[in-house]
Amino acid sequence: MVTCPVVDNIDHSTTLQISDPFHPLDDWNEVSGTAISPTQVGPSGFPVIFGHNDGPSNLKAFAAWDSGTGKRLKTINLATNDSSIPLFHEDWEDMTIGKCGPETDEDCIYLADTGDNKAQGSGLKTQRSTNRPYTIYKIREPILGNIFDNTVLSVEENVSILQFDYSHATSPTAYANCEAIFADHAGWGNDGAIGDLYLVTKWNVERSKRLNRLFKIPASAWPEGFGKVATYSPYTVGEYANNNNSPGSFYNFTWTGADMALDGTQIALTWTNETHVFRRCPGETVASALAKRELFSCTKYENPPGAANPGNQFESVSFSPDGTRMFNLAESLDPPKIVHVDLDYTTSRNQNFDECPAFVIPTRGPTPQPTDRPTPRPTPQPTKRPTPQPSPEPTGEPTVLTSMQPSLHASFHPSFASLSPTVDPTSEPSIMQPTSEPTTMQPTTEEPTATELEVDPDDPDEFSRDDDGFIETSNSYGGLGNIGIQGGEREEVSSGFGGGPGAEIFLLVALVLLMMTR
Repeated sequence: MVTCPVVDNIDHSTTLQISDPFHPLDDWNEVSGTAISPTQVGPSGFPVIFGHNDGPSNLKAFAAWDSGTGKRLKTINLATNDSSIPLFHEDWEDMTIGKCGPETDEDCIYLADTGDNKAQGSGLKTQRSTNRPYTIYKIREPILGNIFDNTVLSVEENVSILQFDYSHATSPTAYANCEAIFADHAGWGNDGAIGDLYLVTKWNVERSKRLNRLFKIPASAWPEGFGKVATYSPYTVGEYANNNNSPGSFYNFTWTGADMALDGTQIALTWTNETHVFRRCPGETVASALAKRELFSCTKYENPPGAANPGNQFESVSFSPDGTRMFNLAESLDPPKIVHVDLDYTTSRNQNFDECPAFVIPTRGPTPQPTDRPTPRPTPQPTKRPTPQPSPEPTGEPTVLTSMQPSLHASFHPSFASLSPTVDPTSEPSIMQPTSEPTTMQPTTEEPTATELEVDPDDPDEFSRDDDGFIETSNSYGGLGNIGIQGGEREEVSSGFGGGPGAEIFLLVALVLLMMTR
């Protein structure tokens, strides 16, 4: 059964480290968007939290912190050498983490340059220029143990770009301010897919809150590959009743941050004073769970005093990978505080919510293997020169991180586990074992065939290369040292008599002695 969580404890004693030696003029004191890594944890054992500053700014970068201690771990910069690729920081407002697409296990950070303060009054004006439209950057999640601090990610290899507008017929205005986005981790519904993005618009004038909308960008809207740019006009989803909002509904608030739990059953929205959690039953669409005319959040809590300056709004909210904790952050508090909110799913806070109907998780086929983890290979059969294959080189062990797999909290989660990566961490890449003893070369009088090289027959150290590409040497002893050089490794292949000049001398001497005895 999917229940509404109860807030068990709220703590805001963790201070975010804002100093950055690489960007001393642009510290991290105005973080407006955060996202929790699904798999990486910091030295404290708490998950890694990514975050970015508000805009406008010339700094096209975000950072990673240990959410348990607030210590900055790495700074990540974005850059491109292609002037035709649009990369700017007009007004970065939020970020979220989800699958890079419905057919991959790779995670991506979605960074939203979607702010437009001039539009949030009526939607008739915009602060954005024509060459800086609303934009979302899809960035391959950096594995912190594999990168240097202040590393640079090239857009061509790590970023896809989607530029959009509000020209779709379902949009009530031509412009909008958006400070809250989240990714769908479940993809439930006939038209749903893992990796779909949802945008929640923000209105700061009471009469304009009726314009609140939930916009959808399907996972299929993105260009294939990285370093590419696409355009799209998102459409609204949900039910809307202008000028007839119910108290506590989705439409009565000025939303500034959003996130979805990894199992897809909880959606959180935050604003200046409160954070609301909306329950989503298995199989239910995001629109049905969030955008109804009469909808109350199943759980809410007040953002704690002392975690933000008076009048400063909470800008972000993120679920922990297992869904049992949420993290809030307010901008402009010096220094900022990471708010830890513990959630308890053992009881339901609001008994007015009916139990979710039975639902069977649809089969999505075999889980693709992650591209950055070597998969075990079958043992190859040895040739006549069996050589152990070296194990694959590691991509870089995290120095401050360990793998963290989400443990999901609802009763149907064992079925949901089938959607997770199925890599056995205990399996080792196989090493080729010979099936028989190496065969020793037998003496022969046949001359070896060599490639056409200028060889001095009087120089015992001279060498030639045979047809197999191995270096063939001879010396005054007539003994053969057939030395194979492949891949920079020196390997002795065989030893003993063979068909070299020394064998001919030996036979000639033996014939002379035989004739003398007669």
